[in-house]
Amino acid sequence: MAEKAYYDEYWDGNIQGGSLNEPPSWTPENMKWHQDFFQPYCGRTVVDIGAGDGTFIDMMQRSVSGIEKAEAVELSSVAIRQGQSKHPSVIFKQGSCDALPYPDASFDTVFAIEVVEHLLDVDRCLSEVHRVLKPGGFFGVTTTDFNLLKRIVIATFFWNKFFYPNNPHIRFFTRKTLAEMAGRHGLESVAYKWNHSYFGLMPHGQMAVFRKK
Repeated sequence: MAEKAYYDEYWDGNIQGGSLNEPPSWTPENMKWHQDFFQPYCGRTVVDIGAGDGTFIDMMQRSVSGIEKAEAVELSSVAIRQGQSKHPSVIFKQGSCDALPYPDASFDTVFAIEVVEHLLDVDRCLSEVHRVLKPGGFFGVTTTDFNLLKRIVIATFFWNKFFYPNNPHIRFFTRKTLAEMAGRHGLESVAYKWNHSYFGLMPHGQMAVFRKK
């Protein structure tokens, strides 16, 4: 599978080029930032899809009381191997975001942290998120956010960096398009904020929580 081969290379650090091509890094400050935003929406059963090496879900299960089951779904066997070494308490399952390896209504909370911008079929993923969520369950997501000013600056000065041909990001979201796509799959917006910003003028990305209707 070409997608798996690409992300095995990605997690091995072998994607070359002029784009952003490294897995995300987590500082203690950034972990706290994410924990504070998503903690109110964590149920007893939680899954992180496209979980990479499991750093995010490991942090959440260690720091948020009330989580009884936390699992991680990841396509790349390299990422899973790295994660099992670094986070032995995380339960990993190999699988794709467009075919989650769970029955219907399995989880109170689903996370997709810096994932949906990597997907070929975002609609299929969101359909799967809705399927595995319990009624009233929450979907927490972070992804790109391109407001007007940011689009102008990128188009003028940083086009190659953001749109280099082997960039792992293949989808680019605004607040409006993310909410529209989620809404098509029975997920209503309940919380939103910029995921940091450039001088308060342009978002680094966006953080959002949706509820299964």
